Amino acid sequence: LSEWCADEKDFETSFADPDDFKRLSPYEIREYTKVHDVSSAYKRDFLEKFGFDKVPFGEDVLIAKKALRQGFSIAYASDSVVLHSHDYGIKKSYRRNLIDARFNRDYLDRFVVDSLVKLAWFTFKTTKRDAKLLIRDKEVPFFSKVANCLYAPMIHLAEQTGQYFGTGRRKGAERQPNPLALKMSFLFLAPDKFAKKYFSKISYVAVSFGDSFRKEGLARVMRRSFNYLLFGKGTIKSGKINAEVEIFSKSLQEFRNFLLSEGNVKREPILYFDHKLGGGSNLYTKNFIKTVLEQNKEVFVALYDFKKKVYQAEYYCADRVLRYELGKIFELSAILKEINIPKIVLSELVSYDDPLYLLEKIEKIKKEQDSVLEVMVHDYFSVCPNFILLDHTDRYCGIPDDLNHCKRCLAQNKGDFKMFVRDKDLDLAKWRTSWKKILLQADRIVCFSQSSKNILEKTYGKILNEKIKVVPHTVDYVKPIPQVPGKKTEMITIGVLGGITRAKGLEVIREMLEIIKRDKLNVQIRIIGEVVGRIGSKNLLVTGKYERSDLEDIVIKNKINLFFIPSICPETFSYTAEEIMQMQMPVAVFNIGAPPERVAKYDKGLIIPEINAKVALDSILEFSKKFQ
Repeated sequence: LSEWCADEKDFETSFADPDDFKRLSPYEIREYTKVHDVSSAYKRDFLEKFGFDKVPFGEDVLIAKKALRQGFSIAYASDSVVLHSHDYGIKKSYRRNLIDARFNRDYLDRFVVDSLVKLAWFTFKTTKRDAKLLIRDKEVPFFSKVANCLYAPMIHLAEQTGQYFGTGRRKGAERQPNPLALKMSFLFLAPDKFAKKYFSKISYVAVSFGDSFRKEGLARVMRRSFNYLLFGKGTIKSGKINAEVEIFSKSLQEFRNFLLSEGNVKREPILYFDHKLGGGSNLYTKNFIKTVLEQNKEVFVALYDFKKKVYQAEYYCADRVLRYELGKIFELSAILKEINIPKIVLSELVSYDDPLYLLEKIEKIKKEQDSVLEVMVHDYFSVCPNFILLDHTDRYCGIPDDLNHCKRCLAQNKGDFKMFVRDKDLDLAKWRTSWKKILLQADRIVCFSQSSKNILEKTYGKILNEKIKVVPHTVDYVKPIPQVPGKKTEMITIGVLGGITRAKGLEVIREMLEIIKRDKLNVQIRIIGEVVGRIGSKNLLVTGKYERSDLEDIVIKNKINLFFIPSICPETFSYTAEEIMQMQMPVAVFNIGAPPERVAKYDKGLIIPEINAKVALDSILEFSKKFQ
């Protein structure tokens, strides 16, 4: 009953661009081609032209594959009914699944049960499902329930054994690596690319397990952790969604029905692209949506959830928010056919699985619908896949003219950006060609600081000059603090506002703490936010995640004298610097990126000329004397 062929809703599957079908993995192709010839109808001209393949099994899947690849649609009619059943014994179940696995292997290049661990897991899973159904069914006599519960493991073991031996090893090709072995490789082997990939998953489970356990209980978390590690299905954390939000996760058609709810009148939302990584761009998106709704307009937000590896669609209108989880970007194209798009806002593409391909799609939508295109420069993803512009020595690269230098840097760089981009996207010449094309197509490019504009112009020349508008963010939610909280104390308390990562100055803070300890300085550091990485000292306190509405109270409670922004990368803007200035607190920044632009005009601001922990600490202590 969980299959689409038991759905009560009609739906249609097609690809706006047939070439998109070629980009699907074997596993995705199988999902899109779940057609059953026990109840099907084909257009005569299509059948005469393409016909069935002479195969022992799976002819309906292969003809569905042809249909989608040739631009045809596959529709599902829920009111069409067919009675179809098999009564397989253990031997027949084994043989049937053996043939099915060989079909998947030879015609779809799909390896389903390719390890003994999966064989055992799927046997357990299907047996458990049967037991649940039997126990719930009141019409089945008690002894029949017991007998079938005992029979279920045998029949399902036969099925999965057939799948295992049918998958086998394809002629001329190696069997896919055992997923469990890949996880274990981190413990026994040097950390190769597989170990690195799967270690991040194990780390995620370790960090998330405690929080999820409290919310969901041990049994459920263990099951989902196993699924996540072994099969890459689902994530560990689960979030609650507000009651007023409607979620359409069952059917794409349900989402379409909403878009067409006003007859033949097409909706005209602003199409907005963003990621789900948090930070300033997500805050900007939230404010943007609020402003648009106040103007009685609608917004269609396309998102990419990096953790779940899925696209998501969110539709904001006056009375509701609708969300739909997409499998692939191609499903987004199917939705966009149902609406008119007067404006496209490209806010963020960091973490998207194929950003250059998406740029092509955006360009195509703009041309077909004659849409206005705005590009927001929240980071430097349009300049380099390494969107924070720190080279392999953890210094600002300065945008070298020599692309060969950039190529060597990207190859040697071990920055976090590599978790978001694939090897093929490290071709900087191709990367910049694609981005230059979309920037030239843009009607408006919004930078949030003059330094961002300078970096963009250094990369692409003055051809973008007329399109670029410098519009700093506004911060109006923070109130001034009447006086410096720790003014009368001998202890100097340096506040660091916002999350701290390597790029945000983690090593600078670590070195400062070592100097404070070595020289026995009467100085404390308070980080208001979360820290990504290990750092500890008796002179350090990390407050953790905070609400912006509580910021003034946190500053007063911790008796912070002044703030330091230790970021070593060129920020496009700095919400934290702006928030500190709005609180009328003293602030020190390195002379890089957007922060010094703002601080230079601020009477309680200090610009540190060199990115160096000792220079920074000495400068800050001298600066603090003005406010004691």
